[in-house]
Parts: sequence; C-alpha cells; structure tokens
Amino acid sequence: KQWYQRRVAITAGVFTLYKRDGRTSTFLKCFDALAFLPEDLVEPGFEALMRANPRPNDNRLANFCKYKEVNYIGDRCVVRRGNMRLRLTNRRAPRFPISSLNQYTRTLLRMARTNNVCEGYHSSLRQLCRQKPNVFMATDSVRREIRRFNKMIRRSVL
Repeated sequence: KQWYQRRVAITAGVFTLYKRDGRTSTFLKCFDALAFLPEDLVEPGFEALMRANPRPNDNRLANFCKYKEVNYIGDRCVVRRGNMRLRLTNRRAPRFPISSLNQYTRTLLRMARTNNVCEGYHSSLRQLCRQKPNVFMATDSVRREIRRFNKMIRRSVL
C-alpha cells in the first residue's frame, strides 16, 4: 500500500485525491488491475475505466490517465484535415508493450508475478557468503549452494 501511495504521489499531484477520496483511490488502483486481464481485453478495460472516472474534469486525474494511456495502452492518433479534427483512429504503440507487463497467463499458471523469488535467493546467497568473503570462502559457499540445489532437484524428481 505504501509503495502504491508513493508512486501515485509522484504523478501530477494526485496523492491528495488518493488519500482523501475513496472513489478516486479505488479508481487509481484499478489501473494496476488491468495487468491481470487477457491482453486483448486490456484496451477495452482501459476504455471502461475512463468512462468510470469519478472526476472527469479534474486536470490532475486527467494527466495521470493520459500518462497511463501513452505509456501502457497507446494513445489514439488523430486524423486532421486543415484546421478540422476528423476522428480518432487506431492507437499508437505504447512505450511498454502490453505483453511485457501482462500477468494474466502467469496468474493462471500459478507462476511468480514478481521478482521476489530472485530477491529471496540473492538474500540467501548473501547469508551464505557472510558480508565480505575472500575468494576461498565465496567458492566454498557457492559449492555448498550447488550441493543443496542438487539435493532439492533429486527430491522433486523422485
């Protein structure tokens, strides 16, 4: 929760809205939920979220939504002819492709959705090696870790 609040606070002064208004807080949290939709439903989900905006006239919230759209969904291209704005066409490619952030399949397969596994492994390696090991201590620690890992593999296979 604190991590999300800090992230929201950075963007366009939305933090006060997040803290004070429950509807706006829920609305902002829904942006992260888009990652758990199937990839082909992320854009329609975003459009539905835009229609549910609890403060459509608030510039701070509009800036936040535009940031999310440009970076994660892809903003709409506008066709112009002279001074006339004709229509919105397909979306441009977002800065971060939807497939790179989508967690739908990983969730269904019960795979890790974060890098917590890597962080935990790194922490256990640091404990094995102490704070500042010399080359021999580090080599010995890595060998012990390899033996432990091989035992885990043998147990899971049998």
